[in-house]
Amino acid sequence: MDKQRCVVLGGGGFIGTHLCDSLHRRGVTVRSFGRNQPLREIKGVEWVKGDFTDEVAVANAVGGCEVVYHLIHATTPATANLEKVEDVQRSVVGTIKLLDLCVSLGVEKIIFVSSGGTVYGVNQNIPLSEEEPTAPISVYGTNKVTIENYLRVFYHVHGLEYYIARVSNPYGSLQNGLKNQGLIPTAARNIINDDSINIFGDGSNVRDYLYIDDLTDFLVKLLDYSGQQRVFNAGGGQGKSILEVINAIELRLNKKARLRHLASRPFDVPSNVLSIDRAKNELDWFPRTSFDDGMDKTIEWLTQNL
Repeated sequence: MDKQRCVVLGGGGFIGTHLCDSLHRRGVTVRSFGRNQPLREIKGVEWVKGDFTDEVAVANAVGGCEVVYHLIHATTPATANLEKVEDVQRSVVGTIKLLDLCVSLGVEKIIFVSSGGTVYGVNQNIPLSEEEPTAPISVYGTNKVTIENYLRVFYHVHGLEYYIARVSNPYGSLQNGLKNQGLIPTAARNIINDDSINIFGDGSNVRDYLYIDDLTDFLVKLLDYSGQQRVFNAGGGQGKSILEVINAIELRLNKKARLRHLASRPFDVPSNVLSIDRAKNELDWFPRTSFDDGMDKTIEWLTQNL
């Protein structure tokens, strides 16, 4: 890999911290940008504090970098429907301004982390390939697709190279569940603390889980990719129901969960599993961590760090 200069927008979060570490260990010059300090200090990675809505701060972070990893989104899938206008203003409009900056500052490539779990909507063709139509039923997924479309516009109008990573449900160390984001850390935390776990519906909804080390390996591979494909799924390649995941946590903690069943949410799709054939063929990438091994590592980290 050639020496490259990258900025990771959202570098202080769960995915961002791991990504900065992976890029740095592979010899890339890395700058990390966000509102909050990285979850783990990484020596050799430059940290720039700022808000995504502050155009000057973003320009300072992007300046001098050839590649931009865009991980920032103002909301989560659970909160976006309650913050519709804010999500458009912060996430969509903020990204349009970012793309303008990338063009003016001479950025060569932008890699956008989209949502494989929401952009496809309700679709029976499981596993879902990148060729499936995007038909999101949530504000979060809708805005992710809107950003994807703006990336295409800026490529055709300005020649700004882009790649889209439609990521499933990442999990692993540093994801602590404090913001109720991520089923695995949230459920584990609640079981350890004897708190109940909210289950929306009967718990049969199926999701695709990807261990964080496999995700960062995927994102790093996109750094040198120059093929014709623009959109890639990044998932574990298999589905697990909510109840199966909770059962896996119970077994590792040797403790039963207290479940609190609530009404189904209209923006939750019944099943979402991603096809990863394109990533295998184009990037020579596939998940190397099994669900069981990833759960062992994750629950061990959680029990030691909660």
